[in-house]
Amino acid sequence: MLTKAVMDRLNRALVGASAGMLKILAKFHLPKGQVMWQIWSAMSDQRNPSIYQVIFDPSTNVPGERWTCTCQDFARHGHQTPCKHILLAQLEHQQRVEA
Repeated sequence: MLTKAVMDRLNRALVGASAGMLKILAKFHLPKGQVMWQIWSAMSDQRNPSIYQVIFDPSTNVPGERWTCTCQDFARHGHQTPCKHILLAQLEHQQRVEA
């Protein structure tokens, strides 16, 4: 079951993507099966957008550590709740897996 915090971040990711303020710029396949997304975000500051790196590492044995992001939200809360950048990458990843 998704917590309220995850639902809030998911909602922000979907609203941001719909408004063009949150976009996946690129996706790279790295060694050892890792996947990296570059996520462009103007959600915090429209005049100075940021680019974050989200990495999925399927070789990590700890499920909560398979997804990482370079954003401040992940640095503060990532061990408890994924950030909107991770959630956006997870949606894209899931669509590819199910296709």
